[in-house]
Amino acid sequence: MDERSFWIDVLGLVATVLMSLIIVGHVLARWVLRPNGLRFGRTPHCGHCDHDLSHVQSSRCPACGTLITPENTVHGDPLRKHLLIAKPGRLALLCFGTLLPLAITIHGFYTYGLYPTSWLIDYVQSSNPRKATRAWNQLEHRVFIDRITDQQQAELLRLCVQAEAKNATTPEMMAYLKTWTRGYHIPQTTLAKLCLEALTTQTTGPVTDCIIGRLAELYEDGQLSKGQKQRFFRQLLHVSLQIASPAPPGEQVHFERVDCLRTPKPCHGALDLPVWAEIVTSRTLLDGKPIGPNAAGIARDGTTLEVTARTVTPGTFPCTSPGPHTLEMVMTVKLFNGAKGTPGAASLCFDGEVSAKAAFETQPVN
Repeated sequence: MDERSFWIDVLGLVATVLMSLIIVGHVLARWVLRPNGLRFGRTPHCGHCDHDLSHVQSSRCPACGTLITPENTVHGDPLRKHLLIAKPGRLALLCFGTLLPLAITIHGFYTYGLYPTSWLIDYVQSSNPRKATRAWNQLEHRVFIDRITDQQQAELLRLCVQAEAKNATTPEMMAYLKTWTRGYHIPQTTLAKLCLEALTTQTTGPVTDCIIGRLAELYEDGQLSKGQKQRFFRQLLHVSLQIASPAPPGEQVHFERVDCLRTPKPCHGALDLPVWAEIVTSRTLLDGKPIGPNAAGIARDGTTLEVTARTVTPGTFPCTSPGPHTLEMVMTVKLFNGAKGTPGAASLCFDGEVSAKAAFETQPVN
């Protein structure tokens, strides 16, 4: 959305006012300034047909045959003859003034420009695609001219993330998000705060990529505080456990740990932010108790794994009792920014514990 949309709104307002004035003028010229209405001068005219009687010698009007008497005679030219706009010109302007606002209204800019932002936020959630599209377009315009509060921006960002989770993103939504992340009238600290609040470790898709990319650009520009940097890099990693349930009891239960590291992609301009993680299994718990030495694979305490993208690692652990259970893994995670394998080239961005849980059930022995 650029500055042209603002002038489209202005043009629609001017055209509407012009149309109103033309309609009022047309009514005045039609009814108030009728032949027997307001007049200019003293020239005699027929009161029936408005024929000029200044050079008529007979007792009847040569145009309509009406008897010429003081009661049937009016003086002065009709004031409408002195108007600068003739009938054809007035008709053309009337059509122009009617069709132009109508076209702008159909396009959706002007009428939606009159609605409160709270209405537009409701409209973007509408099941009517046309209604939602117009609302997103107008909201994008309001971001450009600084007419959306921080609270409304946070609500719209939340709706974008929710739509991504439902695989319901639209081009208009992404256009709004791209415009918003540019931060035309938003302080960079506020922009970073809102992005971090909306970002979750579970979602993936164009909305998340845009938010992560913008945060990475703010990080490179030195706009993130120390706490914001920690939170940003922590949210790049999502760890989950997957167990086939129900599992047979008394045997090694197989599971997989999925480590998904989201690499920042450019949102506006160039971006070079290589990120990789070092994940160490601190402890593996079954129903809150350590599994012990019989665990294998990734379930063993002290197992180290380097992650650069999405990695699926198998593991096993014993489970002898039937019924529902919960597996929990606690890991020490270090996230680095920089070239991997080059001494001194990577800097530590996050160092902390991350946990993942999965519920499963084992079948009783028949």
